[in-house]
Amino acid sequence: MEKNKSILCIVDKAYPNSNANTNCMELFMNEFIKNGYSVDYLSCRETIDDEYVYKKDNSVFVKYDTYTLRLIKKYQKVCKAKSFDKLSTLFNKAFRVLRTLHDNFSSIEKGFSINKKEMNQIIDLLQKHGKTNYDYIISSCQPITMHIIAEQLLNVYKNAKWFPVFLDPFVYNYCTRATSVKTRKKVAEKYFAKATKIFTAVGIVQENERRGYKPSFSNKIVEFSLPSLVDRTVKSQLNDENIKLTYAGIFYKKIRNPKEMLKILSQLGDEFEVDLMSQQCKNEIDEIKKQNPNFKLNDLGFLPREECLKKLQTSNVLINLGNTITNQTPSKVFEYIGTGKPVVNFYFDDNDTSLFYFKKYPLCFNINLNNYDNSVISELKEFCQKNKNTQLSFKEATKNLGDYTQDKVVKQIYSEIVD
Repeated sequence: MEKNKSILCIVDKAYPNSNANTNCMELFMNEFIKNGYSVDYLSCRETIDDEYVYKKDNSVFVKYDTYTLRLIKKYQKVCKAKSFDKLSTLFNKAFRVLRTLHDNFSSIEKGFSINKKEMNQIIDLLQKHGKTNYDYIISSCQPITMHIIAEQLLNVYKNAKWFPVFLDPFVYNYCTRATSVKTRKKVAEKYFAKATKIFTAVGIVQENERRGYKPSFSNKIVEFSLPSLVDRTVKSQLNDENIKLTYAGIFYKKIRNPKEMLKILSQLGDEFEVDLMSQQCKNEIDEIKKQNPNFKLNDLGFLPREECLKKLQTSNVLINLGNTITNQTPSKVFEYIGTGKPVVNFYFDDNDTSLFYFKKYPLCFNINLNNYDNSVISELKEFCQKNKNTQLSFKEATKNLGDYTQDKVVKQIYSEIVD
């Protein structure tokens, strides 16, 4: 076991808050903790009531003020909110404009929300409450700001090695403006020269290559799969009256629109029932329900994670809807496979990274929403009827996916860093 080695992990959210990025990074950090490392975290304060420093187990969680939070604090009596997500529509828009102006004229890198004042606060907090030195700095993205902070901290922790982790793409991130690609390339070239190794989720490099983009730091890139594939098999009482198909996840009008998927599902017949645990695209869902009044479609909204997992466990078949973009894999792909249940995977593009994993899963029916005919309805119905009570063991589910289980992925990251 390593002795007296320390890591600073930089994420956008950290204890007591979390998100998908946090959960992923914590899995990586747990492997280091298990091997004798100490791990501290740096993240943003979420609300004006958040503490600047938390301590949990043997880790210190340091939090700094973003520009937006300083605005909320300054105008709290007027805006009557304590965090960005609680702002009224009017103040939300006003603060976004102010933040954009700040990013363009006051930030360390134009257009990205971190300036010298915030960096000085971060350094001061870390020197007071963190370690005097860190052996490794490991940062996650999105947003890219976390990587910019890490690069700046190399001027303070001069002996530290830096390992950026891209859970989402940066240059070709299709959730941002296409006109900013050129700028993002320049930012990437500027900031990642000092990285020791750069970890990118599967799909990012492939999309860069399709776009003819080869960054100067390509020789530092190590690809990895999300560490979400674990045994989630639970024996539970299944629905006997109908074949219950369940979808869990957020819809997006441009990159994950459910309209065509629901059109297919609405034609399966009376013995089928569909539960959606989701947000957004309400108009598309209501339109399908209006056009198909006999379609048993239950729009349950976005449920808490534990409740969502229980719904999946009592479903006959799970539904996945891929992205129109081809360089991001939703973590639910691995969560679905871990249940051992039948999966119907709807996708838009043959380069969809989710398809790579689902083709290796023995109990999956894949449908290309841009290339199918009416025969797919009867084939889908037959698949669901045949497998409605089937559940694979985790060993059976991962017989072609052994290299992508959580244990293998976190060990891969650990060995690449300590090598």
